[in-house]
Amino acid sequence: MVMQDAKCSYAQMYTSLTCTDDNVTKKGWKGRRLLLELANLNGPTTSADIRHFAKYYPEVFDRVAHDEEGMRELLENLRRFLQLAWNAPNARERNWHLFTVRQEYVRGILATFAVLTRDGRGGREVARRITPGVPPKTSFDLAVHHAQTRLANKMAVCARKKECDTPYFLLRRKGQKYCGTECRAIVLKQRSRDWWAKHGKRWRAERKKVRKSLR
Repeated sequence: MVMQDAKCSYAQMYTSLTCTDDNVTKKGWKGRRLLLELANLNGPTTSADIRHFAKYYPEVFDRVAHDEEGMRELLENLRRFLQLAWNAPNARERNWHLFTVRQEYVRGILATFAVLTRDGRGGREVARRITPGVPPKTSFDLAVHHAQTRLANKMAVCARKKECDTPYFLLRRKGQKYCGTECRAIVLKQRSRDWWAKHGKRWRAERKKVRKSLR
């Protein structure tokens, strides 16, 4: 697939990984959703995860979806390096990990091909030692490349990372600390509780004095 130069309609953005004009920060861009879903995979990769990505992103996983072991390994590697990219302390490290995401995708496809043409797991191990050359343009490679060049400075981790189910997000405004309104509301509510626990008794006493003085 060739990256589109023309302005994308909302429908194209929702269904295409390669529709990457100035509107890509909109919530509907399919490439954005894919990268966020991969980064926010929780726990061991399940059969349900495999079915989900195979169903909703066939243009990315159709060549490996039939190989459950290969698909699981691929998803876990993509998740690992995307999370490293999101957690990277500087642009250089983030760019390196995003490049590795692209490389791991190619290696995953080659590994599945090697399993089919060689000797099972041995073929997969051979493929893991391959250093892929520059691959042909694929929808996934173009999507991650776009993230490298246009979205890397928007990658952020929710301030509630340990408690948040989807801590990896893309900034919608400068200084945003939380992935969404739900996490922000939880933090504000807890701050309010802490304040009342620490200062509530004194505040009520002072209010009581004020009321008496006004009588």
